[in-house]
Amino acid sequence: MALVVRRERTVQDEALAIAASSFQHQVRVELLVQEAAEDTRAGQEAGIRELILDVVNFSFEDLGVGAVLWTSATILARYIAWHWSPPPPLGTTPRTCLELGCGSSALLGMAAAAAGGFSVTATDLPQVIKLARRNLRRNEETVGVSGGHVRTRVLHWGEAAEQETFDLIVGADILYLQDMHAALATTIAQAADESTEVLLCYRERHRDAEASFFRMLQDQCELHGEAIDLGEDAFWLAPEDRGKLLDIRLTHLSRSQ
Repeated sequence: MALVVRRERTVQDEALAIAASSFQHQVRVELLVQEAAEDTRAGQEAGIRELILDVVNFSFEDLGVGAVLWTSATILARYIAWHWSPPPPLGTTPRTCLELGCGSSALLGMAAAAAGGFSVTATDLPQVIKLARRNLRRNEETVGVSGGHVRTRVLHWGEAAEQETFDLIVGADILYLQDMHAALATTIAQAADESTEVLLCYRERHRDAEASFFRMLQDQCELHGEAIDLGEDAFWLAPEDRGKLLDIRLTHLSRSQ
């Protein structure tokens, strides 16, 4: 009997598959956001409007996995846009957001700034940040529509972010490198205080390792996780998201669970 060895599908394999089958140079991401009552325009459904972000994709050869706009990123961007809008009233202190592993799109940071008026720090490695800035410039007007803004910074996990703590920490598909879990947990713990909320969306690949990561966060900074339902009640999802939810997990963490 021949012995068949089946190679595990890696994140690089997934990225190459996306690049080969559905690569688009430009992707239009539509986000539903809530409006303050006084901002609702005539003829629109009360309290709801749409934001559009145009993301330029770069080839896999340019950046590897950092060039891919992952399904988890569009799903989390839509969640942020709906649940963290409208922005606070004018004159109040802007909320702060840290995006970890922003990739070339910085989509989560743009969604938080555009929908929720957040002051965002989008972080990644140097070669990725250079291309993220191109997408930020491309969407500059939309990003600032609610008074928010996004700045970029190189950040190696295990290091502290420049700002002491943030109101919101977000990341999409940043759990795939198991050997980086401890460093990632350290960065999150250093950037979180008693009121910080954390949103992580990812494709479940290594269930035991991911569960261990969340236990690490609980031990280091008492952040407790709760799964967000992506079923029929998640009306803020786009129709094209529905067929891509297999193994996608969205987790909300805070110290008040």
